[in-house]
Amino acid sequence: TTMGELVGFDLLECECSKSDHGNQQDHFLHDENVTAIFRFAQATWVNNSRRVLRSVQHMTDAPMPLIPAATVVVARDGAHGIEVLMVQRPDSGAFPGFWVFPGGRVDADDADPADPTNVLAAARRAAAREALEETSLTVDFSALAAFAEWRPPLTEVKRFGTWFFLAPAFTGEVTINEGELVGNKWVTPTDGLDHHGRGEWKFAPPTWHTLHTLRSFDSLADAMAWAHDEEPQCYTTRALIVEGEPLTLMWHGDAQYEYDDAPDNGARHRIVMVKGNWVYERNV
Repeated sequence: TTMGELVGFDLLECECSKSDHGNQQDHFLHDENVTAIFRFAQATWVNNSRRVLRSVQHMTDAPMPLIPAATVVVARDGAHGIEVLMVQRPDSGAFPGFWVFPGGRVDADDADPADPTNVLAAARRAAAREALEETSLTVDFSALAAFAEWRPPLTEVKRFGTWFFLAPAFTGEVTINEGELVGNKWVTPTDGLDHHGRGEWKFAPPTWHTLHTLRSFDSLADAMAWAHDEEPQCYTTRALIVEGEPLTLMWHGDAQYEYDDAPDNGARHRIVMVKGNWVYERNV
């Protein structure tokens, strides 16, 4: 079993394979790793402190193919609104100590016998399998609602395309796989974001973004209606690095998504990773 959410990063919940990544970490995923980005930036910096570095995503015309992965948000209605199950990775390996949703890489055995080339169908089955393997919870793969696919920057050496699903129900009691996880907790999306804001929990951007989205729903039924009604959004991440400013991650529609020095028409689709207070901006 591997963790699929960090990925899409598992970038980002698309979450990547522990065995495949080993100790290699996606250096732009959280506050503590921002310095790694700036080390790279300094190595290629020009003598113009106001120039924005062109992000590494545009340094290649041949991105690596996507490896399918899946993440499942197991949710329930609680006393204070919708609650989601989060699990914690160990302090070793890729994404040490991160809080994530259950998930992992799509295996060959996850293929739909009736449609073996359908990646989304295989991802549904993988999401259900990972929930069982990692948390002992059973979810019906046919009832899962796909709401997003997360893809890392085009120049990542290993690129996971991670589908995110919302589960309408589950059976069983949570028992984590101690070979892969060290903790679990049911939290409201707001409580999860507060843990991150206080520096208590580490998130990959897809995890943070998912919680930010789900906090607007009063019930699981409302969230499921949204997930079924909307076309799944595809997020191919691109980083914007500006000297002296917080790391910014951008997606389709943002004024600077295609290239850094594009005319700024005010269009925003980004997370500004201010330490302790990530800010999501979207007006497109």
